[in-house]
Amino acid sequence: MKTMMKISIWMAVTGLLLGTVMINTTATAQEIPYTEYERLTGPRYGQDSATCVINLSLYREFYRQWRQAGGTGTVIDEAIKPWREVFLNCPLASQNTYIDGVAIVEYMIEKEKDPEKKEKLIDTLMMVYDQRIRAFGREGFVLGRKGVNLINHRPNANEELFSIFRQSVNGSGNESEAPVIAQYFRYAERLVRNETITKDEFFEIYEQIVRIIDYNVSQGNQQQISVWENIRSFIEQTLEPYATCDDLVNIFSRKLDETPEDLDLLYKIINLFDRRGCTDAPLYLSATLKAYELDPSPESAYAIGRMYFRNRKYAESIDFLKEAEKLESPADRADGMLLLANSYRETGNKVRAREAALKSIQARPNDGNPYILIGDLYAASTEQCGDNELTTNAVYWVAVDKYIEARRIDSSVADEATNRINIYTKHFPSAETIFFHGYGEGDPFEVECWINEKTVVRPAK
Repeated sequence: MKTMMKISIWMAVTGLLLGTVMINTTATAQEIPYTEYERLTGPRYGQDSATCVINLSLYREFYRQWRQAGGTGTVIDEAIKPWREVFLNCPLASQNTYIDGVAIVEYMIEKEKDPEKKEKLIDTLMMVYDQRIRAFGREGFVLGRKGVNLINHRPNANEELFSIFRQSVNGSGNESEAPVIAQYFRYAERLVRNETITKDEFFEIYEQIVRIIDYNVSQGNQQQISVWENIRSFIEQTLEPYATCDDLVNIFSRKLDETPEDLDLLYKIINLFDRRGCTDAPLYLSATLKAYELDPSPESAYAIGRMYFRNRKYAESIDFLKEAEKLESPADRADGMLLLANSYRETGNKVRAREAALKSIQARPNDGNPYILIGDLYAASTEQCGDNELTTNAVYWVAVDKYIEARRIDSSVADEATNRINIYTKHFPSAETIFFHGYGEGDPFEVECWINEKTVVRPAK
């Protein structure tokens, strides 16, 4: 009963204020904690369903005409009154009330010349988003849209915008939209710059955002991955002034002294120092070893394997990097297997290197780097796998096949793959050698030795 009374009061106040199509309120997302939006209840079409349906139909028709005219003309003015009636009296009728309402109120804001009235209309616009949440939920998603829209009108409302984006990201998690993630960090940086939040809080936000980016990169198609990687670049550039290795050591040494066996903290240090290139710091080494001591898990083994790899202790890294195959994250699993492949290559074990590279491909099929590595392994096997001029140089056929595949699936390695293709096609067997051994261009051919790959005969060009 109390909840219904609160809703009724809120609706009554809204009705009085919307009667002039403006809301004089400071009720923003920062005053409405996430998940505490009171849900609207009652008949879908309100107490007077016939009137609601008429108003819904009227405003939608005028709105449709306006949209068909490219959002120009004054027919939208005819939609305002029936839209307002739907908003106030049957808020559960349709989500379109709120989707269209944003465009309608934006039109009114643009048209209004009085600065004070314009500000009240912006408050009205924000209330459209809030009531949408109360009517149809999806707080995280709607708050993200609300924040992005508010930037257009109050770009310097730093604390309010930060609060909206924080609630949105906390609610949506991995489902957060890329622009929302970018703006969340943008406004977090503004607050840490003016010391409204601490560096510790700033790094917590950074860690949260990186996990979301990593998830979406592991799940997305090439176009989506490109968007998220651009966001990652923006995040890293924004973090740069606050994340020197000395900064990280100062912040996390104190934290680790306070809770030396906090596994979450240890992994946070490992991952953050790794991303920021601070793996030479003694704190990174001690955190990595301590994490493995407390939790001999694939995650801690992977961290030690990375540390050994970066220190060029390839043989020591292998046993630890093998554990990366058990990691839950496909992205981490792919990275770990690729590092393992490189460790095997550095120790001269081509067969194991290829096996690890293929596992990396399984974890991340759209990554061209494992294909380039396999191609390099093949290209380095000419003397090992050939006993005449044809079989020696035929190895380059299968090497180039891998580079072509890398270029096909991953534009980020296209230049690297093309350079190798240009180099090694010159080393293909000559047309005379191919003819001498009884083959013709386009014939199938199997490269034996440890490679055992089928390919197609091609002369050098």
